[in-house]
This record gives sequence, C-alpha cells and structure tokens, in this order.
Amino acid sequence: MMRVKICGTVHPDDARQASRLGADAVGVLVGMRHKAEDAVSLERAKDIFAALEPFTTPVIVTHEIEAHAVARLVEALHVRTVQLHDDISPEQIEILKMRFPFGRWIKAIGVPGDDLERRMASYIPLVDAFVLDSHEAAEDRIGGTGKTHDWSISRNLVKFSQVPVILAGGLRPSNLERAIRQVRPWGVDVNSGVEPNHGNRDGRKDLKKLENFLRIAKSET
Repeated sequence: MMRVKICGTVHPDDARQASRLGADAVGVLVGMRHKAEDAVSLERAKDIFAALEPFTTPVIVTHEIEAHAVARLVEALHVRTVQLHDDISPEQIEILKMRFPFGRWIKAIGVPGDDLERRMASYIPLVDAFVLDSHEAAEDRIGGTGKTHDWSISRNLVKFSQVPVILAGGLRPSNLERAIRQVRPWGVDVNSGVEPNHGNRDGRKDLKKLENFLRIAKSET
C-alpha cells in the first residue's frame, strides 16, 4: 500500500481531516531558512500535531542544518520523525542520531541536481528514508514549488537507494497515478497539490482534493 504524507499543514482542522481520511503522515514546516509561505510557529505546530489521530505520524519539516537547532525543534514538539531539507551534513545527522536514538530521519534530495547518487550514498547509512522534491533556485525554494521534476531521474534514484524513497514535487490528483506508475516510490508527499486552485499558498487544504489524492494513492500498489 502506498504511503501518503500531507505536508505544509497550517491548520489543525486540515490535519484532522487528513488523518481521518487515512493519511499516513502529516508534515508541519518549522525552522525555515528559505522561502515557504506555509511555515508556522512552534505553538501552532503543537496544535496541529495534537489534532492527529493516534496512527497518523507527525513529521517536523525543517531547513535547519545544525544539529543543535534541529534538536530544539524535536524537544519543543516531542515529535520523533524529522524531514531534513537543505544541506545538513551527514556529520550533523550523526549527532542527532546519537542524541535521539529513537528518532526517524528523512533526508530531502533536490531534483534536478548534481551527483545525486553520490549525495544519497553519503546519507544512506544514516537516514530512514529520502524524499525527492523539486527545487526552484531562482525563487529560493527547496520544496513546496508546486512543480514536477524529471520523474525518470527519480525512478533511477528509487532503484539506487537502499532505503525507502518518497516522491514529492508538483503532485496532485490529476498526475498522481502516472507519477506512481513511472517512479514506483515507497510513498508520496503532497503540499500545494491539495490546496484550492493548486497553489494559492495560504496553506489551507481542499477536502475534496485530499479525498481524491488519498483514494488514488491508496489504490496503487
């Protein structure tokens, strides 16, 4: 069964709906260093995570690249799964793993990019999964672009990786089935693709799009 994460959640009601509809995980953006309209405060993040049902995994999504800064988020939110964007080094992840031995670490990899297999190889011993996301350097976005990337690259990275790979970047109900069948990821991650008007960037989710996205994803194996 395809795993689904709903990301960029800004309101507890959206988190509750995603959870009730069967989302495996809900991501909240905190500690941003690049452009991200759907970042929230720590207090807001607590409220969002509190709205989740018991079997939905809360995920901290952050741009922080120093272990001590990520640790502050983990300790403040009491969440064990963290999605790490930007150029956090393997050494900093090693520090986090020692400090939080029960943590789960997801490393974002920007597509396209240079030497992606080499980059992934340096993280494989340290992380529990990768998320392949579209980057938009001109807009200073390292996620949440609302744009797809070259799925043939992602498919090759899925084959290369020794840990689960999650596909992100411009996914929405209308292209999800094709993306899954082409890339064959372990899971999918959506943000603006389930917002009204596909990317109005206020962060609120559209219930019908959530339903459709989850239905399509869960029908794929």
